[in-house]
Amino acid sequence: SAAPIAYNNVAMTQVTGLEKRASLLDERVVEGYGVIWGTRNSHGEKFVKGCFTKSIAEQGPGSGSNYQIKFRDEHGKACSLFAEIVEDEIGLYFRTVPLDNVPWANDLLVQLRSGTINNFSLGFRFIWDKTEWEDDTDSMIILEAKLFEISAVAIPSDTTTFMMRGAEEIEYLQEDTEDFILSLPKSKQLEAR
Repeated sequence: SAAPIAYNNVAMTQVTGLEKRASLLDERVVEGYGVIWGTRNSHGEKFVKGCFTKSIAEQGPGSGSNYQIKFRDEHGKACSLFAEIVEDEIGLYFRTVPLDNVPWANDLLVQLRSGTINNFSLGFRFIWDKTEWEDDTDSMIILEAKLFEISAVAIPSDTTTFMMRGAEEIEYLQEDTEDFILSLPKSKQLEAR
């Protein structure tokens, strides 16, 4: 009788094709959201749909640019390029090409599979005349930014970002979430749900 489980304010019913996604990590492909529109991160930034349109056109997949936006591990070493980067209704969606066969990408795959790393962060530069201040939320509204990379991170500035997982993995996530909730004091369980 509960509402659909929502992960980071995005109902899983909004995400299609979960049954196909379980094998993506086996193919060394990472898929997820680098930004969720309108959420305030720990730096006080809110990104608006359309803010990366120019960067994606200039340096995204298929752009032919000498510099292409990279997928990195913890803002460090490059792991791959992208097959797709799209600003959809939820946020900045991406799908990598298969990760390079290098030790740090192999280590990252282990952590992505285990869920130790499940969030993402951006390497970008402000376009200051395309940035506004929102007093009521004490936030910078990013209308345009220059995107350089999306990184898989253990501690994101925006905890609403997430890796796309297969339907089977979602069930495990729900079980893990329920186990966590049951570990809380009874007075906090309803609030956590």
